[in-house]
Amino acid sequence: MSKLQIDTTYVDEARAGSVKAFACFEQGDLEVSRMFTSDLCYAVAVLAGRTIRLVSAAMESGKELERLVVPAICQKCVLEGLAGIVKRAIGTCPELEWVDEWPGTLEAMGAERADESEEQENANANKVGIIGTAPLCFEPFLNDHIAKLIGSLGYMLVYPRPESLFTDDVRYEEELARFVELGVRKVIYLQSFGCLKGHVHARGALHGLAKKFPELHITVLDYDAEASSLNRENRIRLALGLN
Repeated sequence: MSKLQIDTTYVDEARAGSVKAFACFEQGDLEVSRMFTSDLCYAVAVLAGRTIRLVSAAMESGKELERLVVPAICQKCVLEGLAGIVKRAIGTCPELEWVDEWPGTLEAMGAERADESEEQENANANKVGIIGTAPLCFEPFLNDHIAKLIGSLGYMLVYPRPESLFTDDVRYEEELARFVELGVRKVIYLQSFGCLKGHVHARGALHGLAKKFPELHITVLDYDAEASSLNRENRIRLALGLN
């Protein structure tokens, strides 16, 4: 593993025997995931790459990492195999502790999350809601800095509540209903390319969701490391009626 560019910044907590596997994702996580994964969805593959880097960094620093705290995204799907992926990559894996949270979201969502009453007062503002798995919604590296893009186009981004995304029901109907109440009329569903559950259940439910929420225009946007971010930007512009 010495040939990998392993960042030890995030293993300081290893002195206490545990570390969180969800600091901000970066290019190195994606590069490592390409070396050891091939059939995972985009978001889970990058999380696997992050996990491998963290465990490897702890090992190379001579620290004993007993426990790894991991967000429970898609736990009943491919993430159940995360320990096996890490073991195959580097020969060992610490105990995994699953948590229903995604850190840093309050900072990411800013004033929108801090004061929803302000959103109600600005009901006439051009608002765009996003839904999808937590990493894609809240990690700028994974979603091509969608908040900055939407803001530059003159729209206000409305984030989902992070606690509502840790669910097997990928239709996220509670969030869609909330968007309607907040005056959102355009929604972008951020979907991790390769996510079978998303492709089968979410896309299959679009017709029904359109009937249930006629106020919303929902666009599904696939995120794939091998696809052009420019294409995704153009899709977003089309969804907002800007092309």
